[in-house]
Amino acid sequence: MHNRPKCGFVMLDHTWFCHKCKVETVTNGEDRMQSSQLVFCSLIESCTFMAFVSKIQNVFLFHRVELKLQLSVKMNRPAPVEITYECMRFLITHNPTNSQLAKFTEELKSFGVQTLVRVCDSTYDKTPVEKEGIEVLDWPFDDGCSPPDQIVDDWLNLLKCKFKDEPGCCIAVHCVAGLGRAPVLVAIALIECGMMYEDAVQYIRQKRRGAFNAKQLMYLEKYKPKMRLRFKDANGQNCCIQ
Repeated sequence: MHNRPKCGFVMLDHTWFCHKCKVETVTNGEDRMQSSQLVFCSLIESCTFMAFVSKIQNVFLFHRVELKLQLSVKMNRPAPVEITYECMRFLITHNPTNSQLAKFTEELKSFGVQTLVRVCDSTYDKTPVEKEGIEVLDWPFDDGCSPPDQIVDDWLNLLKCKFKDEPGCCIAVHCVAGLGRAPVLVAIALIECGMMYEDAVQYIRQKRRGAFNAKQLMYLEKYKPKMRLRFKDANGQNCCIQ
């Protein structure tokens, strides 16, 4: 193994990179992430290469560089947030791995969650969660999209049943990152209780920054509530789930 070069190099993942090299931004077609395409001089001495393509006139070209920073950003997920409105309580969270399941289950229990709705493909064993007395419902739909009508109906029927029988109980819902599909279902519940869609979006985004994409916002704007979670109390006053 050669010694460190003497022309302003730095060490990254066991590979020397020259400060004088040209850095270009390209799109990685495989995972649709922005990665770095680095062209660097022939003085680079490498211990190990993760992705190596060719050598042209003493210039090396990496087509794919998996930097630790990119990996940490990809794996960084926002913390669970509680959304409350009248007698409804929701916990918006992200998709755990099997190794995170014990901590995930404890978080659900700390919020008093009795029902968990998964709206993404299952990637972990739900048995440990159910053993803690938490019901797990699988209602997946496509990432970045609005929910099908059947899932909306099932969701509202669940809320009507749970919050009417147990006002103040907590229902958790998660997708992969907890920024799209899960917040959409919670927003639908708020709209069905009489909240304007703009207010519902703002209310959720105050606690869940980055929630909703353009397609989901358009869906919520056009969503026509049937007030399925609104009722009249004994005094004839409108209220949400009595």
